Amino acid sequence: MFVDLKALQPVKKESTRGVQVLSSHMFLVEKYLANGEYDKTKGRMVADGRDRDPAMFPSKSSPTVAIHSVFTVLGLMAAMSWLIVVKIDINGAFLQTPMTGGPIYMRLDPKLTHFTISLFPELKKMVDADGCLYTWMLKAIYGCVHASALWYLEIKKILEGLGYEASATDRCVFRRRVGERVFLLLLYVDDILALVDQEEAERI
Repeated sequence: MFVDLKALQPVKKESTRGVQVLSSHMFLVEKYLANGEYDKTKGRMVADGRDRDPAMFPSKSSPTVAIHSVFTVLGLMAAMSWLIVVKIDINGAFLQTPMTGGPIYMRLDPKLTHFTISLFPELKKMVDADGCLYTWMLKAIYGCVHASALWYLEIKKILEGLGYEASATDRCVFRRRVGERVFLLLLYVDDILALVDQEEAERI
């Protein structure tokens, strides 16, 4: 995922001199099927943004749809016979979000570097004498202080490109009118509940 989406670019340690370098962590979670059988182990690399000054990022949170918006929309739409409800999960949402502002660097510790090199041997020449791989964040990696805020701006731009507009009272309710029909999308970080017809569901 990191490679496919070009989320990180390896750099020489000298490139990071004089700027803060975030450490990284890898979290592993075992996933099981509904019948209880083991399915897979899912891993997520995150940046450790705890040491960054929050004052540097006045807009750092992503809004989420209000619960009263969810109930109101479901109540209003319940009588529409043409309506279908579709759940959309955006895979690797933050990793598809371009990082903005000045460069942010992240260090992969020796263990994580070793694992990375085993997958991508061509990066071995970039490993520093301390056994770490230094990277420049090109995408909003999980754990960055303002990653979720950048993601909201990205998905808002995409939904507006599809003809939707954000509600003035709840920024996570998006509406599109087509003739007599009104389509609604409810956004909760990287999950979307779409109340649409079949044609619109296929379009989005």
